[in-house]
Amino acid sequence: MNKCQLVDLFILLGDHQQLRPSTNSYRLGKKFNLEMSFFERLIRSGYPCPSLREQHRMRPEISSVVSRLFYPNLEDHASVLEHPRVSGIAKSVFFLDHQFQESTSHLSKSRSNAFEAKFLLHLASHLLLQGYRDSDLTILTTYVGQQLRLRQEIDSNFSRLRSVQVQTVDNFQGEESRVVLLSLVRGGGDSIGFLSESNRLCVALSRAREGLYVAGNLETLAAKSEMWRCLREELEGRNMVGSALEICCFAHPGAIKRVSTPEDFDRAVREGCPKKCGAVLEPCGHACTFPCHLEDRRTHSGAFRCRDRCLRTCPRGHPCQGLCSDPCPPCQFVEEEAEALCGHLVRGVECGLLEFLESCGATCADLLRCGHPCGLPCHGQGGQHRQRCQERCPKSKLGCREEPGAHPCPRLCFQDCEPCLQPVDGRVLPCGHAGTKLLCSDDPALVECSRRCNRALECGHRCRNYCYECRQGGCDPCYRCN
Repeated sequence: MNKCQLVDLFILLGDHQQLRPSTNSYRLGKKFNLEMSFFERLIRSGYPCPSLREQHRMRPEISSVVSRLFYPNLEDHASVLEHPRVSGIAKSVFFLDHQFQESTSHLSKSRSNAFEAKFLLHLASHLLLQGYRDSDLTILTTYVGQQLRLRQEIDSNFSRLRSVQVQTVDNFQGEESRVVLLSLVRGGGDSIGFLSESNRLCVALSRAREGLYVAGNLETLAAKSEMWRCLREELEGRNMVGSALEICCFAHPGAIKRVSTPEDFDRAVREGCPKKCGAVLEPCGHACTFPCHLEDRRTHSGAFRCRDRCLRTCPRGHPCQGLCSDPCPPCQFVEEEAEALCGHLVRGVECGLLEFLESCGATCADLLRCGHPCGLPCHGQGGQHRQRCQERCPKSKLGCREEPGAHPCPRLCFQDCEPCLQPVDGRVLPCGHAGTKLLCSDDPALVECSRRCNRALECGHRCRNYCYECRQGGCDPCYRCN
Protein backbone atom coordinates (compact mmCIF):
# COMPACT_ATOMS: atom_id res chain seq x y z
CA MET A 1 0.00 0.00 0.00
CA ASN A 2 1.11 3.54 -0.69
CA LYS A 3 1.88 5.60 2.33
CA CYS A 4 -0.49 8.50 3.03
CA GLN A 5 0.99 11.85 2.16
CA LEU A 6 0.56 14.65 4.64
CA VAL A 7 -0.88 17.99 3.47
CA ASP A 8 0.81 21.01 4.98
CA LEU A 9 -1.76 23.58 3.85
CA PHE A 10 -5.31 23.19 2.55
CA ILE A 11 -7.04 26.40 1.34
CA LEU A 12 -10.78 26.56 0.62
CA LEU A 13 -12.32 29.56 -1.18
CA GLY A 14 -16.05 29.97 -1.68
CA ASP A 15 -19.37 31.26 -0.48
CA HIS A 16 -21.55 28.77 1.38
CA GLN A 17 -24.53 31.12 1.10
CA GLN A 18 -24.67 30.74 -2.69
CA LEU A 19 -26.25 27.67 -4.35
CA ARG A 20 -25.36 24.30 -2.85
CA PRO A 21 -24.06 21.30 -4.80
CA SER A 22 -26.75 19.14 -6.36
CA THR A 23 -27.11 15.37 -6.06
CA ASN A 24 -28.66 12.87 -8.44
CA SER A 25 -30.67 11.34 -5.58
CA TYR A 26 -32.96 13.79 -3.81
CA ARG A 27 -33.55 11.35 -0.94
CA LEU A 28 -29.86 10.76 -0.27
CA GLY A 29 -29.12 14.46 -0.53
CA LYS A 30 -31.67 15.34 2.12
CA LYS A 31 -31.22 12.33 4.42
CA PHE A 32 -27.42 12.39 4.57
CA ASN A 33 -26.81 16.11 3.87
CA LEU A 34 -24.91 15.33 0.67
CA GLU A 35 -25.98 18.76 -0.64
CA MET A 36 -23.81 20.39 2.03
CA SER A 37 -20.26 21.04 0.85
CA PHE A 38 -17.19 20.36 2.95
CA PHE A 39 -16.63 24.12 3.06
CA GLU A 40 -20.08 24.71 4.60
CA ARG A 41 -19.62 21.86 7.09
CA LEU A 42 -16.46 23.50 8.43
CA ILE A 43 -18.20 26.84 8.88
CA ARG A 44 -21.23 25.29 10.58
CA SER A 45 -18.93 23.45 12.96
CA GLY A 46 -17.43 26.76 14.10
CA TYR A 47 -14.18 26.53 12.20
CA PRO A 48 -12.65 30.03 11.89
CA CYS A 49 -13.25 31.54 8.44
CA PRO A 50 -12.23 35.08 7.43
CA SER A 51 -14.55 36.77 4.95
CA LEU A 52 -14.07 39.27 2.16
CA ARG A 53 -16.15 42.31 3.07
CA GLU A 54 -15.84 44.70 0.12
CA GLN A 55 -18.06 44.18 -2.90
CA HIS A 56 -17.36 45.68 -6.35
CA ARG A 57 -20.57 44.81 -8.23
CA MET A 58 -23.82 46.28 -6.90
CA ARG A 59 -25.06 49.81 -6.45
CA PRO A 60 -25.51 50.57 -2.72
CA GLU A 61 -29.32 50.29 -3.00
CA ILE A 62 -28.94 46.66 -4.11
CA SER A 63 -26.13 45.68 -1.76
CA SER A 64 -28.03 47.08 1.25
CA VAL A 65 -30.84 44.56 0.65
CA VAL A 66 -28.38 41.69 0.24
CA SER A 67 -26.33 42.65 3.30
CA ARG A 68 -29.42 42.83 5.52
CA LEU A 69 -30.30 39.21 4.80
CA PHE A 70 -26.99 37.46 4.12
CA TYR A 71 -23.85 39.55 4.61
CA PRO A 72 -24.18 41.86 7.66
CA ASN A 73 -20.59 43.09 7.39
CA LEU A 74 -20.67 43.81 3.64
CA GLU A 75 -19.12 47.10 2.54
CA ASP A 76 -19.28 48.94 -0.79
CA HIS A 77 -16.17 49.75 -2.78
CA ALA A 78 -15.96 53.34 -3.97
CA SER A 79 -16.31 52.24 -7.61
CA VAL A 80 -19.94 51.10 -7.15
CA LEU A 81 -20.91 54.65 -6.22
CA GLU A 82 -20.12 55.61 -9.79
CA HIS A 83 -22.57 53.12 -11.30
CA PRO A 84 -25.24 55.15 -13.15
CA ARG A 85 -28.85 55.14 -12.06
CA VAL A 86 -31.24 53.13 -14.19
CA SER A 87 -32.70 55.28 -16.96
CA GLY A 88 -36.47 55.36 -17.27
CA ILE A 89 -37.27 53.98 -13.79
CA ALA A 90 -37.55 56.05 -10.63
CA LYS A 91 -35.81 53.55 -8.31
CA SER A 92 -32.81 51.27 -8.73
CA VAL A 93 -34.50 48.48 -6.69
CA PHE A 94 -38.20 47.69 -6.65
CA PHE A 95 -40.41 44.73 -5.74
CA LEU A 96 -43.71 44.67 -7.64
CA ASP A 97 -46.17 42.98 -5.26
CA HIS A 98 -49.15 41.41 -7.03
CA GLN A 99 -51.90 38.87 -6.40
CA PHE A 100 -51.90 36.95 -9.67
CA GLN A 101 -51.81 33.18 -9.27
CA GLU A 102 -49.24 30.73 -10.58
CA SER A 103 -50.06 27.81 -12.88
CA THR A 104 -48.58 24.32 -13.24
CA SER A 105 -47.70 22.60 -16.50
CA HIS A 106 -49.39 19.19 -16.92
CA LEU A 107 -46.38 17.90 -18.84
CA SER A 108 -43.33 19.19 -17.00
CA LYS A 109 -45.00 19.81 -13.61
CA SER A 110 -43.01 23.04 -13.51
CA ARG A 111 -44.67 26.32 -12.54
CA SER A 112 -45.17 29.59 -14.39
CA ASN A 113 -46.93 32.92 -13.95
CA ALA A 114 -48.43 34.58 -17.02
CA PHE A 115 -48.77 38.02 -15.41
CA GLU A 116 -45.14 38.19 -14.34
CA ALA A 117 -43.93 37.05 -17.77
CA LYS A 118 -45.86 39.76 -19.64
CA PHE A 119 -45.07 42.49 -17.10
CA LEU A 120 -41.32 41.88 -17.12
CA LEU A 121 -41.19 41.62 -20.91
CA HIS A 122 -42.97 44.98 -21.19
CA LEU A 123 -40.51 46.36 -18.65
CA ALA A 124 -37.57 45.03 -20.72
CA SER A 125 -39.05 46.68 -23.83
CA HIS A 126 -39.36 49.95 -21.90
CA LEU A 127 -35.68 49.75 -20.91
CA LEU A 128 -34.60 49.18 -24.52
CA LEU A 129 -36.46 52.35 -25.44
CA GLN A 130 -34.35 54.17 -22.85
CA GLY A 131 -31.20 53.25 -24.77
CA TYR A 132 -30.14 49.99 -23.11
CA ARG A 133 -28.73 47.23 -25.28
CA ASP A 134 -29.96 43.64 -25.29
CA SER A 135 -26.76 42.54 -23.54
CA ASP A 136 -27.41 44.97 -20.66
CA LEU A 137 -30.57 43.13 -19.56
CA THR A 138 -31.14 39.68 -18.05
CA ILE A 139 -34.48 38.14 -17.13
CA LEU A 140 -34.15 35.57 -14.32
CA THR A 141 -36.76 33.19 -13.03
CA THR A 142 -36.84 30.50 -10.38
CA TYR A 143 -38.62 27.88 -12.53
CA VAL A 144 -37.89 26.25 -15.88
CA GLY A 145 -41.61 26.44 -16.72
CA GLN A 146 -41.51 30.23 -16.42
CA GLN A 147 -38.36 30.33 -18.55
CA LEU A 148 -40.21 28.46 -21.31
CA ARG A 149 -43.24 30.76 -21.01
CA LEU A 150 -41.01 33.84 -21.29
CA ARG A 151 -39.35 32.54 -24.43
CA GLN A 152 -42.69 31.64 -25.98
CA GLU A 153 -43.99 35.15 -25.28
CA ILE A 154 -40.86 36.63 -26.84
CA ASP A 155 -41.26 34.53 -29.99
CA SER A 156 -44.95 35.43 -30.27
CA ASN A 157 -45.19 39.07 -29.17
CA PHE A 158 -41.77 40.50 -28.28
CA SER A 159 -39.45 39.74 -31.20
CA ARG A 160 -37.34 42.77 -30.29
CA LEU A 161 -36.26 40.91 -27.12
CA ARG A 162 -34.96 37.74 -28.80
CA SER A 163 -31.37 38.64 -27.92
CA VAL A 164 -32.15 39.39 -24.26
CA GLN A 165 -30.86 36.63 -21.99
CA VAL A 166 -33.56 34.59 -20.20
CA GLN A 167 -32.15 32.23 -17.56
CA THR A 168 -33.08 30.36 -14.43
CA VAL A 169 -31.47 31.52 -11.20
CA ASP A 170 -29.64 28.20 -10.81
CA ASN A 171 -27.95 28.60 -14.21
CA PHE A 172 -26.92 32.21 -13.58
CA GLN A 173 -24.77 31.69 -10.48
CA GLY A 174 -21.42 33.43 -10.91
CA GLU A 175 -22.79 35.72 -13.66
CA GLU A 176 -23.87 39.37 -13.51
CA SER A 177 -25.82 41.91 -15.54
CA ARG A 178 -26.36 45.67 -15.59
CA VAL A 179 -30.09 45.27 -14.99
CA VAL A 180 -31.83 42.13 -13.70
CA LEU A 181 -35.57 41.45 -13.96
CA LEU A 182 -36.54 38.63 -11.56
CA SER A 183 -39.73 36.56 -11.78
CA LEU A 184 -40.46 34.59 -8.56
CA VAL A 185 -43.58 32.84 -10.00
CA ARG A 186 -45.02 31.46 -6.74
CA GLY A 187 -48.14 32.99 -5.28
CA GLY A 188 -51.43 31.91 -3.73
CA GLY A 189 -50.53 28.25 -3.09
CA ASP A 190 -50.06 26.28 0.10
CA SER A 191 -46.28 26.21 -0.32
CA ILE A 192 -43.54 28.35 -1.80
CA GLY A 193 -41.35 25.35 -2.67
CA PHE A 194 -37.62 25.94 -2.90
CA LEU A 195 -38.13 29.71 -2.66
CA SER A 196 -37.79 29.10 1.06
CA GLU A 197 -34.11 28.23 0.51
CA SER A 198 -31.88 31.15 1.41
CA ASN A 199 -29.11 30.10 -1.01
CA ARG A 200 -31.31 30.53 -4.05
CA LEU A 201 -32.60 33.92 -2.88
CA CYS A 202 -29.04 35.07 -2.18
CA VAL A 203 -28.00 34.30 -5.78
CA ALA A 204 -31.12 35.91 -7.26
CA LEU A 205 -30.71 39.21 -5.40
CA SER A 206 -26.97 39.62 -5.97
CA ARG A 207 -26.64 39.37 -9.79
CA ALA A 208 -27.46 43.00 -10.73
CA ARG A 209 -24.97 45.84 -10.97
CA GLU A 210 -27.24 48.87 -11.51
CA GLY A 211 -30.89 47.84 -11.26
CA LEU A 212 -32.93 45.00 -9.70
CA TYR A 213 -36.66 44.62 -10.37
CA VAL A 214 -38.59 41.73 -8.84
CA ALA A 215 -42.14 40.58 -9.55
CA GLY A 216 -43.83 38.28 -7.04
CA ASN A 217 -46.58 37.72 -4.49
CA LEU A 218 -44.79 39.08 -1.44
CA GLU A 219 -47.79 38.46 0.82
CA THR A 220 -47.69 34.71 0.13
CA LEU A 221 -43.91 34.52 0.38
CA ALA A 222 -43.73 36.44 3.67
CA ALA A 223 -46.49 34.30 5.17
CA LYS A 224 -44.50 31.09 4.48
CA SER A 225 -40.96 32.17 5.37
CA GLU A 226 -39.23 34.26 8.01
CA MET A 227 -36.55 35.12 5.45
CA TRP A 228 -39.13 36.69 3.16
CA ARG A 229 -40.68 38.57 6.09
CA CYS A 230 -37.29 40.14 6.80
CA LEU A 231 -36.94 41.04 3.14
CA ARG A 232 -40.39 42.66 3.11
CA GLU A 233 -39.51 44.75 6.15
CA GLU A 234 -36.29 45.90 4.50
CA LEU A 235 -38.04 46.82 1.26
CA GLU A 236 -40.92 48.58 3.00
CA GLY A 237 -38.48 50.54 5.14
CA ARG A 238 -36.75 51.81 1.99
CA ASN A 239 -39.98 52.34 0.03
CA MET A 240 -38.90 49.73 -2.54
CA VAL A 241 -42.10 47.66 -2.68
CA GLY A 242 -45.56 48.37 -4.00
CA SER A 243 -48.30 47.39 -6.39
CA ALA A 244 -47.16 49.85 -9.08
CA LEU A 245 -43.73 50.59 -10.53
CA GLU A 246 -42.83 54.21 -11.22
CA ILE A 247 -41.35 54.73 -14.68
CA CYS A 248 -40.26 57.99 -16.22
CA CYS A 249 -38.59 59.57 -19.20
CA PHE A 250 -34.82 59.40 -18.93
CA ALA A 251 -34.62 62.97 -20.23
CA HIS A 252 -37.26 64.31 -17.79
CA PRO A 253 -37.05 62.18 -14.60
CA GLY A 254 -39.69 64.29 -12.91
CA ALA A 255 -42.45 63.12 -15.26
CA ILE A 256 -43.50 59.96 -13.37
CA LYS A 257 -45.99 57.35 -14.57
CA ARG A 258 -47.18 54.42 -12.45
CA VAL A 259 -47.54 51.00 -14.09
CA SER A 260 -49.08 47.97 -12.40
CA THR A 261 -50.15 45.88 -15.42
CA PRO A 262 -48.62 45.11 -18.83
CA GLU A 263 -51.27 47.28 -20.47
CA ASP A 264 -50.07 50.30 -18.48
CA PHE A 265 -46.79 50.22 -20.42
CA ASP A 266 -48.67 50.48 -23.73
CA ARG A 267 -50.64 53.44 -22.36
CA ALA A 268 -47.44 55.13 -21.18
CA VAL A 269 -45.90 54.79 -24.62
CA ARG A 270 -49.00 56.19 -26.31
CA GLU A 271 -49.30 59.16 -23.95
CA GLY A 272 -45.59 59.86 -23.76
CA CYS A 273 -43.90 62.52 -21.65
CA PRO A 274 -45.89 65.79 -21.42
CA LYS A 275 -42.77 67.93 -21.89
CA LYS A 276 -41.12 69.02 -25.12
CA CYS A 277 -38.27 66.83 -26.24
CA GLY A 278 -35.76 69.67 -26.61
CA ALA A 279 -32.86 67.34 -27.48
CA VAL A 280 -30.05 68.95 -29.45
CA LEU A 281 -29.93 67.11 -32.76
CA GLU A 282 -26.78 66.10 -34.56
CA PRO A 283 -25.18 67.26 -36.72
CA CYS A 284 -27.41 70.26 -37.40
CA GLY A 285 -27.62 71.51 -33.78
CA HIS A 286 -31.35 72.31 -33.95
CA ALA A 287 -33.53 71.50 -30.93
CA CYS A 288 -36.22 68.81 -31.34
CA THR A 289 -39.63 70.51 -31.26
CA PHE A 290 -41.74 67.34 -30.88
CA PRO A 291 -43.38 66.36 -27.58
CA CYS A 292 -41.04 64.17 -25.55
CA HIS A 293 -40.87 60.67 -27.00
CA LEU A 294 -39.29 57.38 -25.98
CA GLU A 295 -38.98 55.95 -29.45
CA ASP A 296 -36.02 57.04 -31.53
CA ARG A 297 -34.76 59.21 -28.68
CA ARG A 298 -31.09 58.56 -29.26
CA THR A 299 -30.74 59.14 -32.99
CA HIS A 300 -33.88 61.06 -34.06
CA SER A 301 -33.53 59.35 -37.42
CA GLY A 302 -37.14 58.22 -37.86
CA ALA A 303 -40.45 60.01 -37.45
CA PHE A 304 -38.86 62.51 -35.05
CA ARG A 305 -36.09 63.73 -37.34
CA CYS A 306 -35.39 67.46 -37.66
CA ARG A 307 -38.09 69.40 -39.55
CA ASP A 308 -36.33 72.78 -39.76
CA ARG A 309 -35.27 74.28 -43.08
CA CYS A 310 -31.91 72.99 -44.29
CA LEU A 311 -29.07 75.51 -43.95
CA ARG A 312 -26.70 73.80 -46.35
CA THR A 313 -25.82 75.06 -49.85
CA CYS A 314 -24.89 73.34 -53.08
CA PRO A 315 -21.26 73.49 -54.38
CA ARG A 316 -22.21 76.60 -56.40
CA GLY A 317 -23.54 78.39 -53.31
CA HIS A 318 -27.30 78.06 -53.89
CA PRO A 319 -29.37 77.45 -50.69
CA CYS A 320 -30.99 74.03 -50.22
CA GLN A 321 -34.78 73.96 -50.47
CA GLY A 322 -35.30 70.75 -48.46
CA LEU A 323 -35.66 69.87 -44.76
CA CYS A 324 -32.68 69.68 -42.44
CA SER A 325 -32.97 65.94 -41.76
CA ASP A 326 -33.47 64.93 -45.39
CA PRO A 327 -30.67 64.37 -47.88
CA CYS A 328 -30.26 67.52 -49.94
CA PRO A 329 -32.11 67.14 -53.27
CA PRO A 330 -30.44 68.20 -56.51
CA CYS A 331 -30.27 71.98 -56.72
CA GLN A 332 -33.13 73.30 -58.86
CA PHE A 333 -31.63 76.73 -59.53
CA VAL A 334 -31.54 77.27 -63.32
CA GLU A 335 -28.17 78.42 -64.62
CA GLU A 336 -28.23 80.79 -67.60
CA GLU A 337 -24.89 79.44 -68.76
CA ALA A 338 -22.64 76.84 -67.14
CA GLU A 339 -19.86 74.45 -68.03
CA ALA A 340 -20.83 70.79 -68.30
CA LEU A 341 -18.57 67.93 -67.27
CA CYS A 342 -17.40 67.55 -70.86
CA GLY A 343 -16.09 71.12 -70.86
CA HIS A 344 -18.74 72.50 -73.26
CA LEU A 345 -21.03 75.39 -72.26
CA VAL A 346 -24.74 74.64 -71.82
CA ARG A 347 -27.68 76.98 -71.19
CA GLY A 348 -30.90 76.75 -69.16
CA VAL A 349 -29.92 73.66 -67.16
CA GLU A 350 -30.74 73.16 -63.45
CA CYS A 351 -27.66 73.43 -61.25
CA GLY A 352 -28.16 69.98 -59.71
CA LEU A 353 -28.19 68.32 -63.12
CA LEU A 354 -24.80 69.66 -64.23
CA GLU A 355 -22.85 67.01 -62.34
CA PHE A 356 -24.93 64.30 -64.02
CA LEU A 357 -24.93 65.88 -67.50
CA GLU A 358 -22.60 63.56 -69.36
CA SER A 359 -23.64 64.68 -72.83
CA CYS A 360 -24.02 68.24 -74.01
CA GLY A 361 -25.41 67.23 -77.43
CA ALA A 362 -22.26 67.74 -79.51
CA THR A 363 -20.73 64.90 -81.53
CA CYS A 364 -17.72 63.17 -79.99
CA ALA A 365 -14.76 63.38 -82.37
CA ASP A 366 -12.35 61.33 -80.28
CA LEU A 367 -10.60 58.54 -82.18
CA LEU A 368 -11.07 54.99 -81.10
CA ARG A 369 -8.18 52.51 -81.02
CA CYS A 370 -9.10 51.38 -84.49
CA GLY A 371 -8.64 54.92 -85.83
CA HIS A 372 -12.32 55.63 -86.55
CA PRO A 373 -14.00 58.61 -84.82
CA CYS A 374 -16.43 57.82 -81.97
CA GLY A 375 -19.37 59.62 -83.62
CA LEU A 376 -21.63 59.44 -80.55
CA PRO A 377 -23.14 62.43 -78.70
CA CYS A 378 -20.63 64.03 -76.31
CA HIS A 379 -20.10 61.88 -73.26
CA GLY A 380 -17.51 63.63 -71.15
CA GLN A 381 -14.07 65.02 -71.73
CA GLY A 382 -11.46 62.30 -71.42
CA GLY A 383 -14.10 59.74 -70.50
CA GLN A 384 -14.25 56.22 -71.84
CA HIS A 385 -16.41 55.69 -74.88
CA ARG A 386 -19.52 53.77 -74.04
CA GLN A 387 -20.01 52.15 -77.46
CA ARG A 388 -17.63 50.23 -79.75
CA CYS A 389 -16.87 51.17 -83.29
CA GLN A 390 -19.72 50.34 -85.65
CA GLU A 391 -17.77 50.85 -88.88
CA ARG A 392 -17.04 47.99 -91.30
CA CYS A 393 -13.79 46.14 -90.47
CA PRO A 394 -11.02 47.25 -92.93
CA LYS A 395 -8.95 44.07 -92.48
CA SER A 396 -8.87 40.77 -94.32
CA LYS A 397 -10.31 37.70 -92.71
CA LEU A 398 -8.26 36.11 -89.93
CA GLY A 399 -5.41 34.00 -91.31
CA CYS A 400 -6.04 35.00 -94.93
CA ARG A 401 -2.96 34.24 -97.07
CA GLU A 402 -4.09 36.01 -100.25
CA GLU A 403 -3.39 39.59 -101.24
CA PRO A 404 -4.90 42.26 -98.87
CA GLY A 405 -8.52 42.83 -99.73
CA ALA A 406 -8.95 39.56 -101.56
CA HIS A 407 -11.08 38.12 -98.74
CA PRO A 408 -12.32 41.16 -96.68
CA CYS A 409 -13.70 40.63 -93.15
CA PRO A 410 -17.50 41.11 -93.17
CA ARG A 411 -17.78 41.92 -89.44
CA LEU A 412 -17.92 45.27 -87.64
CA CYS A 413 -14.73 47.00 -86.59
CA PHE A 414 -15.00 46.19 -82.83
CA GLN A 415 -15.65 42.50 -83.45
CA ASP A 416 -12.96 39.84 -83.78
CA CYS A 417 -12.25 38.96 -87.41
CA GLU A 418 -13.70 35.66 -88.53
CA PRO A 419 -11.32 32.94 -89.83
CA CYS A 420 -10.79 32.87 -93.59
CA LEU A 421 -12.45 29.65 -94.74
CA GLN A 422 -12.42 30.42 -98.47
CA PRO A 423 -11.42 27.32 -100.53
CA VAL A 424 -8.24 27.81 -102.63
CA ASP A 425 -6.45 25.63 -105.19
CA GLY A 426 -2.92 25.43 -106.54
CA ARG A 427 -0.92 26.00 -103.39
CA VAL A 428 2.29 23.93 -103.33
CA LEU A 429 2.89 21.88 -100.19
CA PRO A 430 6.40 21.40 -98.71
CA CYS A 431 6.50 17.96 -100.31
CA GLY A 432 6.17 19.52 -103.77
CA HIS A 433 2.65 18.27 -104.45
CA ALA A 434 -0.19 20.69 -105.14
CA GLY A 435 -2.63 20.89 -102.25
CA THR A 436 -6.30 20.00 -102.74
CA LYS A 437 -9.34 21.12 -100.77
CA LEU A 438 -7.34 23.69 -98.85
CA LEU A 439 -8.83 26.66 -96.99
CA CYS A 440 -7.23 30.07 -97.35
CA SER A 441 -6.22 30.21 -93.68
CA ASP A 442 -4.62 26.73 -93.72
CA ASP A 443 -0.84 26.68 -93.22
CA PRO A 444 0.69 24.53 -96.01
CA ALA A 445 3.44 23.42 -93.67
CA LEU A 446 0.85 21.76 -91.43
CA VAL A 447 -1.24 20.12 -94.16
CA GLU A 448 -0.86 16.34 -94.54
CA CYS A 449 -0.46 15.46 -98.20
CA SER A 450 -2.71 12.55 -99.17
CA ARG A 451 -0.94 11.63 -102.41
CA ARG A 452 1.39 8.61 -102.89
CA CYS A 453 5.05 9.27 -102.00
CA ASN A 454 6.32 7.49 -105.21
CA ARG A 455 9.97 8.15 -104.36
CA ALA A 456 12.61 5.81 -105.72
CA LEU A 457 14.00 3.51 -103.07
CA GLU A 458 17.56 2.08 -103.05
CA CYS A 459 16.30 -1.16 -104.48
CA GLY A 460 14.83 0.69 -107.46
CA HIS A 461 11.20 0.18 -106.52
CA ARG A 462 8.84 3.07 -105.81
CA CYS A 463 7.60 3.95 -102.26
CA ARG A 464 3.90 3.06 -101.92
CA ASN A 465 3.25 5.08 -98.71
CA TYR A 466 1.19 8.21 -98.59
CA CYS A 467 3.28 11.33 -98.79
CA TYR A 468 2.47 12.54 -95.27
CA GLU A 469 3.62 9.19 -93.81
CA CYS A 470 7.13 9.77 -95.09
CA ARG A 471 7.48 13.42 -94.05
CA GLN A 472 8.88 12.84 -90.56
CA GLY A 473 10.79 9.54 -90.55
CA GLY A 474 11.51 8.96 -94.24
CA CYS A 475 10.32 6.15 -96.42
CA ASP A 476 9.82 2.66 -95.04
CA PRO A 477 11.85 -0.32 -96.40
CA CYS A 478 10.57 -1.79 -99.66
CA TYR A 479 7.73 -4.18 -98.95
CA ARG A 480 8.58 -6.20 -102.08
CA CYS A 481 12.21 -6.80 -101.25
CA ASN A 482 11.56 -7.57 -97.58
